[in-house]
Amino acid sequence: MKKRLFLIFLFSVIIGCATFEDRVTPIRPPSDYYVHSDIDGVIIGVEVLNTPEQSKAQFNVDLTKMGILPVKLIVKNNSGQNVEIDRTQIFGVRNDGSMLNTYALHQSIEKIKRSETAKGAVKGAGMGAVVGATAGAALGAVSGGGSHNVGKMAGVGGLMGTFMGALIGGDSVAAHIPQKMHHMDWGKRNIRPGYLVSGFIFLPQDNYVQLKLAVLNVAADKVSEAAIKLR
Repeated sequence: MKKRLFLIFLFSVIIGCATFEDRVTPIRPPSDYYVHSDIDGVIIGVEVLNTPEQSKAQFNVDLTKMGILPVKLIVKNNSGQNVEIDRTQIFGVRNDGSMLNTYALHQSIEKIKRSETAKGAVKGAGMGAVVGATAGAALGAVSGGGSHNVGKMAGVGGLMGTFMGALIGGDSVAAHIPQKMHHMDWGKRNIRPGYLVSGFIFLPQDNYVQLKLAVLNVAADKVSEAAIKLR
């Protein structure tokens, strides 16, 4: 029973090691953003999260350290027609005119998972060692045997906690990232007349001067292309 309580307690503490979050942050009408464009009545606002502070405010982690540049799109459809914006038709344009496509969802997930899983395992191991040693010492004191037994149980608990902490900490991070990324990733959006939507695209980290994208008028099957200056 004591061992079971110890495991439950250890798990409940370590499970909090996950750091990546999908935070709710305020948006404004797209025309209020410094970077915006009107494409046949479809107004697109762009916010590039290119500093650690901006990234942490939105995701609680610095994605730029992982080689990811998050870009928030805020779109209001005033065209009177259903339109579609597909992430695969969005490109970051560099100084030399070359372009990089956005990361596919699975690419973004894997890059974040690799970084966060490793970080979660390290944090979990450290937390597990502390919690394990404390809980082990407590069990040693309850079971009797004096200070020698307390020290022995603390050592056993610390080793067990380190192992379990790394395992649980890493796994807990890996498990929740895909769900959160699916929610925020732009993907392929159909935007009805009058609708205001927002979401993220994730570009390879670079110094972009433009964002090129295509807006599809669904009824007319007509594509309008836009080059939005980022600076």
